[in-house]
Amino acid sequence: MVSQRTVGVIAVDVFGQPADYDELRAVTESSGLWLVEDAACALGATYRGRPAGSVADLAAFSFHGRKGATAGEGGALVAPGLDGLDRARVLHTYGSEPAYGRAVSAVATPTFSEIGFNYRLSEIQAAMMRVQLDRLPELLGARSAAAAAYADLLGDLEQVTLPTALPDRTHPWQAYVLTLERWFDRDAVAIALRERGVGCTFGTFASHLLPVYSSREDCPISADLFRRHLAVPMHANLVEDDVAYVAETIRSVLSLDLVRADSS
Repeated sequence: MVSQRTVGVIAVDVFGQPADYDELRAVTESSGLWLVEDAACALGATYRGRPAGSVADLAAFSFHGRKGATAGEGGALVAPGLDGLDRARVLHTYGSEPAYGRAVSAVATPTFSEIGFNYRLSEIQAAMMRVQLDRLPELLGARSAAAAAYADLLGDLEQVTLPTALPDRTHPWQAYVLTLERWFDRDAVAIALRERGVGCTFGTFASHLLPVYSSREDCPISADLFRRHLAVPMHANLVEDDVAYVAETIRSVLSLDLVRADSS
Protein backbone atom coordinates (compact mmCIF):
# COMPACT_ATOMS: atom_id res chain seq x y z
CA MET A 1 0.00 0.00 0.00
CA VAL A 2 1.38 3.42 -1.02
CA SER A 3 0.80 6.15 1.55
CA GLN A 4 2.06 9.69 2.16
CA ARG A 5 4.97 8.18 4.11
CA THR A 6 6.10 5.94 1.24
CA VAL A 7 9.30 7.09 -0.44
CA GLY A 8 10.29 3.94 -2.30
CA VAL A 9 9.89 0.23 -2.83
CA ILE A 10 12.43 -2.50 -2.14
CA ALA A 11 11.56 -5.68 -4.04
CA VAL A 12 13.17 -8.97 -3.02
CA ASP A 13 14.17 -11.59 -5.58
CA VAL A 14 13.21 -14.47 -3.28
CA PHE A 15 15.66 -17.38 -3.59
CA GLY A 16 16.95 -15.69 -6.75
CA GLN A 17 13.80 -15.57 -8.90
CA PRO A 18 13.17 -11.93 -9.89
CA ALA A 19 10.07 -10.18 -8.62
CA ASP A 20 7.38 -8.69 -10.91
CA TYR A 21 9.29 -5.56 -11.96
CA ASP A 22 7.09 -4.29 -14.76
CA GLU A 23 4.14 -4.18 -12.38
CA LEU A 24 6.26 -2.64 -9.62
CA ARG A 25 7.72 -0.06 -11.99
CA ALA A 26 4.20 1.02 -13.01
CA VAL A 27 3.38 1.66 -9.34
CA THR A 28 6.59 3.51 -8.49
CA GLU A 29 6.64 5.70 -11.60
CA SER A 30 3.01 6.73 -11.20
CA SER A 31 3.66 7.64 -7.54
CA GLY A 32 7.10 9.26 -7.92
CA LEU A 33 8.87 6.57 -5.86
CA TRP A 34 12.27 4.97 -6.25
CA LEU A 35 12.58 1.21 -6.88
CA VAL A 36 15.40 -0.90 -5.42
CA GLU A 37 16.05 -4.53 -6.36
CA ASP A 38 17.25 -6.80 -3.56
CA ALA A 39 19.10 -9.11 -5.92
CA ALA A 40 21.17 -10.74 -3.16
CA CYS A 41 20.30 -14.22 -4.45
CA ALA A 42 19.73 -13.35 -8.11
CA LEU A 43 23.16 -13.16 -9.75
CA GLY A 44 22.72 -14.65 -13.24
CA ALA A 45 18.92 -14.48 -13.18
CA THR A 46 16.90 -12.71 -15.87
CA TYR A 47 13.51 -10.99 -15.92
CA ARG A 48 11.80 -10.92 -19.33
CA GLY A 49 15.15 -10.98 -21.08
CA ARG A 50 16.81 -8.41 -18.81
CA PRO A 51 19.55 -9.39 -16.33
CA ALA A 52 18.88 -9.08 -12.62
CA GLY A 53 20.32 -5.81 -11.40
CA SER A 54 19.18 -3.83 -14.44
CA VAL A 55 15.43 -3.61 -13.80
CA ALA A 56 15.36 -1.07 -10.94
CA ASP A 57 16.91 2.29 -10.01
CA LEU A 58 19.45 0.53 -7.78
CA ALA A 59 20.22 -3.12 -7.10
CA ALA A 60 22.23 -4.97 -4.45
CA PHE A 61 23.98 -8.32 -4.91
CA SER A 62 25.45 -10.55 -2.22
CA PHE A 63 28.68 -12.55 -2.50
CA HIS A 64 27.98 -14.62 0.64
CA GLY A 65 29.15 -18.23 0.59
CA ARG A 66 25.70 -19.68 -0.18
CA LYS A 67 25.18 -17.56 -3.29
CA GLY A 68 25.53 -18.77 -6.88
CA ALA A 69 28.92 -17.08 -7.18
CA THR A 70 30.80 -16.10 -4.06
CA ALA A 71 33.76 -14.19 -2.67
CA GLY A 72 33.05 -15.64 0.78
CA GLU A 73 31.25 -12.48 1.91
CA GLY A 74 30.56 -8.93 0.79
CA GLY A 75 28.52 -7.71 -2.14
CA ALA A 76 28.02 -4.99 -4.73
CA LEU A 77 25.64 -2.20 -5.67
CA VAL A 78 24.78 -1.55 -9.30
CA ALA A 79 22.69 1.14 -10.98
CA PRO A 80 21.75 1.94 -14.60
CA GLY A 81 23.14 5.46 -14.06
CA LEU A 82 26.03 6.56 -11.86
CA ASP A 83 23.96 9.10 -9.90
CA GLY A 84 22.48 6.40 -7.68
CA LEU A 85 25.94 5.25 -6.62
CA ASP A 86 27.60 8.53 -5.68
CA ARG A 87 26.38 8.68 -2.09
CA ALA A 88 26.83 4.93 -1.63
CA ARG A 89 30.52 5.28 -2.53
CA VAL A 90 30.90 7.94 0.15
CA LEU A 91 29.02 5.97 2.80
CA HIS A 92 30.94 2.75 2.17
CA THR A 93 34.30 4.48 2.76
CA TYR A 94 33.85 6.04 6.20
CA GLY A 95 31.93 8.99 4.74
CA SER A 96 34.70 10.22 2.45
CA GLU A 97 35.26 10.10 -1.28
CA PRO A 98 37.10 6.87 -2.26
CA ALA A 99 40.83 7.27 -2.87
CA TYR A 100 40.61 6.68 -6.64
CA GLY A 101 38.26 9.66 -6.99
CA ARG A 102 40.31 12.21 -5.05
CA ALA A 103 42.26 14.95 -6.75
CA VAL A 104 45.90 14.09 -7.36
CA SER A 105 48.18 16.08 -5.07
CA ALA A 106 51.31 15.60 -3.01
CA VAL A 107 49.15 14.51 -0.07
CA ALA A 108 45.61 13.54 -1.13
CA THR A 109 43.86 14.13 2.18
CA PRO A 110 40.33 12.69 2.38
CA THR A 111 37.44 14.92 3.38
CA PHE A 112 34.79 13.36 5.60
CA SER A 113 31.43 14.89 4.72
CA GLU A 114 29.24 12.61 6.87
CA ILE A 115 29.40 9.60 9.16
CA GLY A 116 29.92 6.52 7.03
CA PHE A 117 30.87 2.84 7.29
CA ASN A 118 33.65 0.43 6.38
CA TYR A 119 31.76 -1.55 3.74
CA ARG A 120 34.55 -2.00 1.21
CA LEU A 121 35.13 -5.32 -0.52
CA SER A 122 38.74 -6.36 -0.05
CA GLU A 123 41.03 -6.73 -3.05
CA ILE A 124 41.43 -10.44 -2.28
CA GLN A 125 37.65 -10.94 -2.33
CA ALA A 126 37.37 -8.88 -5.52
CA ALA A 127 39.96 -11.10 -7.21
CA MET A 128 38.05 -14.21 -6.12
CA MET A 129 34.82 -12.74 -7.47
CA ARG A 130 36.33 -12.00 -10.88
CA VAL A 131 37.17 -15.70 -11.24
CA GLN A 132 33.71 -16.69 -10.02
CA LEU A 133 32.05 -14.40 -12.57
CA ASP A 134 34.04 -16.03 -15.38
CA ARG A 135 32.63 -19.37 -14.18
CA LEU A 136 29.08 -18.10 -13.70
CA PRO A 137 27.49 -19.95 -16.67
CA GLU A 138 29.06 -23.21 -15.49
CA LEU A 139 27.96 -22.66 -11.88
CA LEU A 140 24.40 -21.75 -12.83
CA GLY A 141 24.20 -24.69 -15.23
CA ALA A 142 25.14 -27.10 -12.44
CA ARG A 143 22.50 -25.65 -10.13
CA SER A 144 19.87 -25.78 -12.86
CA ALA A 145 20.68 -29.44 -13.51
CA ALA A 146 20.34 -30.24 -9.80
CA ALA A 147 16.99 -28.43 -9.65
CA ALA A 148 15.73 -30.39 -12.67
CA ALA A 149 16.82 -33.65 -11.04
CA TYR A 150 15.01 -32.76 -7.80
CA ALA A 151 11.86 -31.97 -9.77
CA ASP A 152 12.05 -35.32 -11.55
CA LEU A 153 12.70 -37.34 -8.38
CA LEU A 154 10.25 -35.54 -6.07
CA GLY A 155 7.58 -34.35 -8.47
CA ASP A 156 5.05 -37.03 -7.55
CA LEU A 157 5.16 -36.38 -3.78
CA GLU A 158 1.84 -35.12 -2.44
CA GLN A 159 3.34 -34.04 0.92
CA VAL A 160 5.38 -31.18 -0.56
CA THR A 161 5.13 -28.39 -3.11
CA LEU A 162 8.26 -27.97 -5.21
CA PRO A 163 9.67 -24.59 -6.28
CA THR A 164 9.06 -23.61 -9.89
CA ALA A 165 10.71 -21.27 -12.37
CA LEU A 166 8.34 -18.77 -13.98
CA PRO A 167 8.37 -18.95 -17.79
CA ASP A 168 9.32 -15.29 -18.37
CA ARG A 169 12.44 -15.30 -16.19
CA THR A 170 15.59 -17.33 -15.57
CA HIS A 171 15.93 -18.87 -12.11
CA PRO A 172 19.49 -19.06 -10.71
CA TRP A 173 18.48 -21.62 -8.04
CA GLN A 174 20.36 -19.99 -5.19
CA ALA A 175 18.31 -22.27 -2.95
CA TYR A 176 15.93 -25.19 -3.43
CA VAL A 177 13.09 -24.74 -0.97
CA LEU A 178 10.31 -27.26 -0.42
CA THR A 179 6.95 -26.24 1.05
CA LEU A 180 5.67 -28.96 3.37
CA GLU A 181 1.99 -29.65 3.87
CA ARG A 182 0.59 -27.89 6.92
CA TRP A 183 0.38 -30.92 9.16
CA PHE A 184 4.13 -31.57 9.14
CA ASP A 185 6.41 -30.47 11.96
CA ARG A 186 9.06 -28.78 9.80
CA ASP A 187 11.67 -28.81 12.56
CA ALA A 188 11.15 -32.51 13.24
CA VAL A 189 11.51 -33.23 9.53
CA ALA A 190 14.72 -31.18 9.43
CA ILE A 191 16.19 -33.02 12.43
CA ALA A 192 15.36 -36.39 10.87
CA LEU A 193 17.03 -35.40 7.61
CA ARG A 194 20.15 -34.16 9.39
CA GLU A 195 20.37 -37.40 11.35
CA ARG A 196 20.50 -39.17 7.99
CA GLY A 197 23.25 -36.95 6.63
CA VAL A 198 21.15 -34.44 4.66
CA GLY A 199 21.84 -30.82 5.57
CA CYS A 200 18.78 -28.58 5.56
CA THR A 201 17.39 -25.43 7.12
CA PHE A 202 14.38 -23.09 7.03
CA GLY A 203 13.63 -21.20 3.84
CA THR A 204 13.54 -17.52 4.72
CA PHE A 205 12.46 -15.34 7.63
CA ALA A 206 9.00 -14.02 8.36
CA SER A 207 10.39 -10.62 9.32
CA HIS A 208 7.36 -9.48 11.30
CA LEU A 209 7.95 -12.33 13.78
CA LEU A 210 11.51 -11.25 14.59
CA PRO A 211 12.01 -9.44 17.94
CA VAL A 212 14.11 -6.70 16.32
CA TYR A 213 11.08 -5.41 14.41
CA SER A 214 8.52 -5.86 17.22
CA SER A 215 5.80 -5.77 14.59
CA ARG A 216 2.17 -5.81 15.56
CA GLU A 217 1.13 -6.62 12.03
CA ASP A 218 -0.59 -9.91 11.31
CA CYS A 219 0.96 -11.46 8.19
CA PRO A 220 -0.55 -14.96 8.16
CA ILE A 221 0.80 -16.03 4.76
CA SER A 222 4.40 -15.13 5.65
CA ALA A 223 4.09 -16.81 9.04
CA ASP A 224 2.60 -19.95 7.49
CA LEU A 225 5.31 -20.25 4.84
CA PHE A 226 8.04 -19.68 7.43
CA ARG A 227 6.74 -22.69 9.39
CA ARG A 228 6.52 -24.88 6.28
CA HIS A 229 9.58 -23.99 4.19
CA LEU A 230 12.52 -26.41 4.13
CA ALA A 231 15.70 -25.64 2.17
CA VAL A 232 17.53 -28.78 1.02
CA PRO A 233 21.06 -29.04 -0.43
CA MET A 234 21.65 -26.86 -3.50
CA HIS A 235 25.08 -25.93 -4.80
CA ALA A 236 27.17 -26.30 -7.94
CA ASN A 237 29.10 -29.34 -6.69
CA LEU A 238 26.08 -31.62 -6.31
CA VAL A 239 26.41 -34.73 -8.45
CA GLU A 240 23.69 -37.12 -9.59
CA ASP A 241 24.23 -39.52 -6.70
CA ASP A 242 24.02 -36.66 -4.18
CA VAL A 243 20.67 -35.49 -5.49
CA ALA A 244 19.37 -39.07 -5.62
CA TYR A 245 20.35 -39.66 -1.99
CA VAL A 246 18.74 -36.42 -0.82
CA ALA A 247 15.52 -37.21 -2.69
CA GLU A 248 15.41 -40.79 -1.40
CA THR A 249 15.99 -39.59 2.16
CA ILE A 250 13.26 -36.94 1.88
CA ARG A 251 10.82 -39.61 0.77
CA SER A 252 11.81 -41.83 3.67
CA VAL A 253 11.49 -39.08 6.29
CA LEU A 254 8.16 -37.81 5.01
CA SER A 255 6.78 -41.35 5.28
CA LEU A 256 7.37 -41.11 9.04
CA ASP A 257 4.43 -38.65 9.20
CA LEU A 258 6.10 -36.23 11.63
CA VAL A 259 3.06 -34.10 12.43
CA ARG A 260 2.78 -30.79 14.27
CA ALA A 261 1.43 -30.88 17.80
CA ASP A 262 -1.35 -28.44 16.81
CA SER A 263 -2.21 -30.18 13.52
CA SER A 264 -5.37 -31.70 14.93
